[in-house]
Amino acid sequence: MPKAASSKSPSITAPNNSRPVKINGGLSLSQQHVLKRNQACHQCRRRKLVSDAKRPCSTCVRSHSHAAAHAPAGLELPPHPDCTYDEAPDTNASSTEIPKNKYEKLESRILELESLLKQKGGDIISREQSTSDSPSDSLQSHSTNDFGLLDPLTAFSSVQALTSPDDILDPSIFQSDSLMQDLALTIPPILPQQASRLFHVPTFMTALSLPPDHPKFPISPVLHAICAVSGIYTAAVTSPQFTKSFHPEQHARYAKRYADEYMVMGHNLMQCLQARNLTDLFTGSGHSMRTAVPLGLNVCPPFQSISKTLRSLSIVPPARDVVEDEMRRNTFWLAYAIDRQHGSGTGWALSLDDQDISQLLPVRGDNFETGALIAPEDRQWSHDKEMLILHPPDQTDSFVLYIKSTMLLSRVKNFNHRFRSRHHCGDIAATPTHGYSRDSMFNNLDARTAPGFMELDELIAVFKASIPSHLKDPFMNGGVDSLLYTTSLVPHVSMILLHDPHAEVEHAGCTSALKILIAARGILDLLYGAWSTNYDMGLLDYFCPFCWFLAGRVLARFYKAALDAKSAEQSGNLQTELEFVLIALNRMGERVPLAYRYFKMLSDLYCSTKL
Repeated sequence: MPKAASSKSPSITAPNNSRPVKINGGLSLSQQHVLKRNQACHQCRRRKLVSDAKRPCSTCVRSHSHAAAHAPAGLELPPHPDCTYDEAPDTNASSTEIPKNKYEKLESRILELESLLKQKGGDIISREQSTSDSPSDSLQSHSTNDFGLLDPLTAFSSVQALTSPDDILDPSIFQSDSLMQDLALTIPPILPQQASRLFHVPTFMTALSLPPDHPKFPISPVLHAICAVSGIYTAAVTSPQFTKSFHPEQHARYAKRYADEYMVMGHNLMQCLQARNLTDLFTGSGHSMRTAVPLGLNVCPPFQSISKTLRSLSIVPPARDVVEDEMRRNTFWLAYAIDRQHGSGTGWALSLDDQDISQLLPVRGDNFETGALIAPEDRQWSHDKEMLILHPPDQTDSFVLYIKSTMLLSRVKNFNHRFRSRHHCGDIAATPTHGYSRDSMFNNLDARTAPGFMELDELIAVFKASIPSHLKDPFMNGGVDSLLYTTSLVPHVSMILLHDPHAEVEHAGCTSALKILIAARGILDLLYGAWSTNYDMGLLDYFCPFCWFLAGRVLARFYKAALDAKSAEQSGNLQTELEFVLIALNRMGERVPLAYRYFKMLSDLYCSTKL
């Protein structure tokens, strides 16, 4: 078992803001080559795209390759891209000009463009309504031929570094075809693992390669959500200086703002839901779950309501194909997972009752990628009685188990939240067999002897044991399967949530205290496992720091009890374990603000136990 380097609470190491941001082949942001005016090729200037002034330039090469790959049968294309330039300028004339700082040039150009956009007037939704019944993000064109930047992250950073967040009035940077083609190459590694189910990657990449005014081009809330999330999930975004200029929070605000505008108008509702799933946690997940209901995503025929109504099950048209149908289902289940994970640690009700969900579970990733049609009779439903303990191989992968684990969390959460009201109504499952006194109402109720509690206690253990052997180990090839890792944490978290209210850590014979200590150390073992790999902890699911915090809180309780009992050996071991959790939260907190908040909360708790 690894030991912490110090017995004191780990301090926060301030990042070195003076270090240059290394991106794009090792060049710092200040070293990127910026083209002079009219130095780009004729074709890029006419199309208002990025050019690197090569002959031919990379943009023209990329556009020619794309056209050749998607050319209709029989259409002949020239063997080389058409890329022409002005004649060499008179160097003597330019030598007398006093050059401006290149960032000042960019800032002036952006201010000029913003002024033009303001003159155009009208918001994004109204522009689309005038051109299409199924609107896309028909944004005003943004000339980027002066940038001379080579990758999308640098482009985003440069645009935003030159203006304050409040000055970015329009998502017009997404108008550049070249930028979108570069972003298409960057998207797979910059999104969390769940995004491969939130979006059907081949379909999304095809849509991203279309012109920005095409009806099928992704809407701006989705693109802003990708930019917001990529600030955490991109390996290049490691320095505070780069992260500050990237403005992920601003992109998250834009994603929400534009998604709200679309939803008010009733346009592109599914893409809005996808954008919210990418960027939002607790408050946003509740909104996403409520949005999913009128979209008909929580139910699937034949389990719709028997009530007669003038409205159909869904306010959106039926899915056009298998891929879209499964993508909608995945979008719902991801919203469900976020709601259950981040609602499990609060005393508030969840956003949608499990009894109002009658939906098929997701298909395996390979079937989703290929668009294979899997008949309902060959799949599991969310309300199947043995769904949490039976995992057919042809229907199970890490994502399916990930969703099932959140359903287990939901059952524990609902039992704790509704126990007293269910007991008051005479629910047998919430009626303890011991420790009940009518005079004291609820004070002497021992929920552990209620049939519902005992059933959940057993279900947690059975779910953990039922996971297929080839999906039990989240650590493979020096990396971590983020979905399997989170799934492995859930049984331990569920056990803590179920038994923690009844644990008396001061009493050696308390069964609940023993169970939460075993669960906390189970979480700690998984944390040791992740730490021993070369995997970037900041890429783990947002639910992981909550799990670590929960384990740390349990360890802090036992640490205080050991100090009170003057047990030096136990207190020393618990202190080492607790400090390791703090170190891990602090490490992840360097990139994930939520993890840093948990680090601060656990640090305060740790300090209070020693007083």
